[in-house]
Amino acid sequence: MNTRTGVIPTEADLLRLLGRFTGLATKARLDFAALAFGWLFVASLGAYSWVKPFYNWDMVAYVATAMENRIEDNAELHAETWRQLRAHLNDGQYYELSAGNPYNKALYEDADAFASQLSMYRVKPAYVWTIRALEPVVGLVNASMFASVAFVLLFGVLVLEWLRRNDAIQSVFVLLPMLVIADYLYMGISVLPDMMLAAVTMAGALCFLRGRYDWASLLLFLSLLVRPDNIVFMFALLLAMIAFRLPVRTLAIAFAAGLICLSATSEMLGHPGWWAHFWFSNLELQVSMTGFDPPFSIGEMLHGYFRGISVALQHSDWPWLLTILVGAWVLLARNRHVIDRAQSALLFAMLIGLPGKFVSFPLPDDRFYFVFISVMAVVLATVWKPRFDLAEAGKRA
Repeated sequence: MNTRTGVIPTEADLLRLLGRFTGLATKARLDFAALAFGWLFVASLGAYSWVKPFYNWDMVAYVATAMENRIEDNAELHAETWRQLRAHLNDGQYYELSAGNPYNKALYEDADAFASQLSMYRVKPAYVWTIRALEPVVGLVNASMFASVAFVLLFGVLVLEWLRRNDAIQSVFVLLPMLVIADYLYMGISVLPDMMLAAVTMAGALCFLRGRYDWASLLLFLSLLVRPDNIVFMFALLLAMIAFRLPVRTLAIAFAAGLICLSATSEMLGHPGWWAHFWFSNLELQVSMTGFDPPFSIGEMLHGYFRGISVALQHSDWPWLLTILVGAWVLLARNRHVIDRAQSALLFAMLIGLPGKFVSFPLPDDRFYFVFISVMAVVLATVWKPRFDLAEAGKRA
């Protein structure tokens, strides 16, 4: 290092000095620190999700749907649902769910209208089965929260172990905060199937990267039982595999089986159909879905898309996260980082799948796009393999 009086140290001088006096900043120690940070970060998210849950209205619907297999009468189901919630919520939380807005209040007062909403929740059977399976252990209301916490932890374990095995564990310093921006924490504190979907889909994506297309296909098929709209993820990956000349037989079979399964279960479970659900979610909430069958209108459909675009650009993070990730992809490729065929196919699938998901149903919330953002981010982190070990940087300087 240049120490002459009046000479300004260069960046290399500063790095060398920092490396000399920072014995911790070696790769091995930074890898260990990154792994510890990752485990603490994920464990903290899980703990926070359990201690400080957000009681969203969907929890009411999922608790009720979980009891449909043993209570057939609408009035009895309605009463038992609210009885169970009353036993777990404080006055403020209970009021917010039962009378916090006109929609909630109307459903609290009308058992038949309440029951008519449940067809849009039955079509996530794997999530409902999970809540039922946990009920004997922690109770029905707690089971709905415990499921979210469990899948927060499972998702984190999958990501951390993958990064560790691929010498990219130091990326957690950037990756995990980005995933929180993408709604990792929100999905953990809420009663929603999205965290379960993220864990199952991530497992499928990692199997795909390892060349285990059979397991990837099976897991992605199972993800349809968590959220049917993950068929868009499967379709995007199928197109990418064809474009990059990867074996598509097992995924094509799983995709075809998924389409058949979704068609059958949608009919069997009484789903109102794409257009009625589109109207409900993107145009106007309906207190009762019984007999709701609005005439199709291109004008109303475009209104729903414009609303989704406007809200997404103003209040959501996924458009900007996607922009950052695409830019990172270009920079990594330009700087000659090796991106193998499977990684390229998966990145391309996420690039076309995310806007495809919006086109299929233009909801603006970040959680609906988390599977695309998280998979893309993990693949890029694996390619990037960032290094923060300043001692090594000092030696190179």
